[in-house]
Amino acid sequence: MPLLTYFKDANLTNFESDEDLIYFNLPMGEMISYPFSWILPMLILGFLLFFAVLVYGVSTRKLLLKGILKGTLPFFISLLGSGFLVFLFWKLCQIIYPGYAEMINGFTYNGYYYIAFGIFFSLAISFYTYHFVSKAKDQASVFVFPLFFWLLICTLTAFYLKGAAYFIIPGFFGILQLWVMIRQKRPNLFLMLLLSLPALVLILPFVSSFPVALGLKILFVAGILTVLLFTLFLPVFGYFKSKKSLAILLGLVAITMLVIAHFKSDFNEERPRPDSLVYILDEDNNTASWNSYDSKLDDWNKAYFGDNLGKSEVTDNAFESKYGSGFKYSATAPVVKIAIPGIIYKIVKSEDSLSRSQSYSLKIAPNRKVNRMELYVNSSYNFEGFTVNGLEAKSMRVGEESYHVFKNRWNDRLLTYHAANSDTLIINFTTKNTPPEIVLYESSYDLLDNPDLNVKKRDKSKMPKPFALNDAVIIKKTLKVE
Repeated sequence: MPLLTYFKDANLTNFESDEDLIYFNLPMGEMISYPFSWILPMLILGFLLFFAVLVYGVSTRKLLLKGILKGTLPFFISLLGSGFLVFLFWKLCQIIYPGYAEMINGFTYNGYYYIAFGIFFSLAISFYTYHFVSKAKDQASVFVFPLFFWLLICTLTAFYLKGAAYFIIPGFFGILQLWVMIRQKRPNLFLMLLLSLPALVLILPFVSSFPVALGLKILFVAGILTVLLFTLFLPVFGYFKSKKSLAILLGLVAITMLVIAHFKSDFNEERPRPDSLVYILDEDNNTASWNSYDSKLDDWNKAYFGDNLGKSEVTDNAFESKYGSGFKYSATAPVVKIAIPGIIYKIVKSEDSLSRSQSYSLKIAPNRKVNRMELYVNSSYNFEGFTVNGLEAKSMRVGEESYHVFKNRWNDRLLTYHAANSDTLIINFTTKNTPPEIVLYESSYDLLDNPDLNVKKRDKSKMPKPFALNDAVIIKKTLKVE
């Protein structure tokens, strides 16, 4: 929301800039930024300060090599153990609850309870492992390696993920905490808490946002980030005397999250099950099929498949969708009369003696209300020139490589056209090769309204599967030059 306030008054006529900036938000909505040119100096300064404090601590015998090495054991047990166990936990959930596979975005209705489980479970492991190194005089030594590991993460972000290079800021506060821990036998915990808050503010949002944005398959990342955040709070937690009791309490909270998640794992009217059904009429062969993206059919769409299940011929094409979903099931369907589009595919200009290329025109005029058209040509076929309704696409660069959606192709899908008011699609292209055969999929989102197909409505415990071409009537037709 703060961005809306900024952009409504910003000058958007000039996007050129001499330098890139790092941005991050504070809890009250304030946005902080600084230039990329600060990244390396801040990283170098962080390491210099860390090693200066380390040398001082060792020289004054407040930091002991034995204590530093001893502190690596609970760190790696917590970090690797939490990540691995949370990863196995989610794999087990997918077996116990097969319905989760229908959430193709990867995030279930009870997903936040699983995130809470990952957080509390990882904290329980961390508190338990660190209760073995609870002596107050050892805490400064125990904190050295987690802080050094965090600086290594900052090094990776500085070179490979510059937008996250602000992670060095909690590192600076951690170095200050280490200095205080060396100077004081038992530092003020309230001061240590204040110095740990930047880590909480900058890292905690990622703990929940990663699984939400990328799916629960990376729930283990929440566990790993929780452990890293915990270790940055060692100047506070390290002085707790009852770490084992806290570990047990946090473990019970984690189990509570699992129990709640279990009772919210079913589908009902509040949490409808996503399902799918698509009708495809193959105009070339005068055949038709029912198709579904579902991993397991439900009582709504199963009736259209019966026992005659098979793999869909269009599975490999995977209609354009956010998650590249393909059909899992296909079965023979009745052939019904659907108005096919008008097609004109012809040569408009003879071969050019100099360039040896020919120009072609393709016109597709829908004869029914359609919502989108998708065209497929083998990705090895490249065009000399290509326009769609008079518009031409620009090239794009990926690293050192240059690609063009029509002239230097990488995907069989030629284009997706979202039609408005049954617009006519007009394509003009030039090529030196034999004109390609183009496979057209013309789609309308009216499966449940088609009287000839007679598909019944879903009950309230189900909903159309999102992020994919669904509830559609599709005509498949191969287009050839006249």
